[in-house]
Amino acid sequence: MKKFDINKLTEKVKGIYEAQIKWNEKCWRDSLAENGKKIEILLHNLELFDVWERSLKSKFKVVNSKFTPEILMDGYISVHLSCTGLYKQAHASMRLQLESVLRLIYFSQHPIEFGWWIDEDDYFKKRDVWADGFHYFKKLENYKNFLKKCKANGYGGDFFDDIANLYSKLSKFVHGGPTSFHTSGGNLSPKYKKNEFNKWLSNFVDLGGKISLILILGFPEEFKAMTKEDQKKILNTIKDKKLKKAIIKTIGIKLRGRV
Repeated sequence: MKKFDINKLTEKVKGIYEAQIKWNEKCWRDSLAENGKKIEILLHNLELFDVWERSLKSKFKVVNSKFTPEILMDGYISVHLSCTGLYKQAHASMRLQLESVLRLIYFSQHPIEFGWWIDEDDYFKKRDVWADGFHYFKKLENYKNFLKKCKANGYGGDFFDDIANLYSKLSKFVHGGPTSFHTSGGNLSPKYKKNEFNKWLSNFVDLGGKISLILILGFPEEFKAMTKEDQKKILNTIKDKKLKKAIIKTIGIKLRGRV
């Protein structure tokens, strides 16, 4: 492999390289100056996917080896992109993360279809595992019981309808729109924008809690087999107290102390 030598770069390549280094560093500094502690919490939460990987790898080895590293990496990439001012791409990575979680659950029970998906068979060309309004996931074991517990706690509606709404919100960043322009006021970005960062942060936290719920519903026995400490850490990513209470009752676990 050749060694990098900036002096051997052509003029335009050198120019864009130096500009990228400059604005990347500035965006990181501006983002972390106000949000360093918040990012620290997000990084700790992302490490919980390692807990899921350890819990799933013996039973779902092939699927787990494909998806759990990708789920973790999508989260890290989203954080990185947001801290460099690339909020549109940061949201796109979040959608990819949600898609990988849904595929992990579906393909863990459908090894034949997983093989088709890996081989890029035309079976999945015009549909995906969440097609037909997340119909498959609404039939997961414990889900109807979970909905009853949600309604008893004052949480109305259907949880997977909320997932559909979040997916639609993230899709707007993928397909592009006026809210995701990189340029504003004649100035080139990316740059740290407090409002855009806070919007991303809110969506990232919301997605993290919803992903935790989806994984618990998809792998209830594996979740119950975790240590109480890991269970608490995962449940603490769920910010909606009504949903958290409902999933604890649905799964049937007892935890000491405040969760």
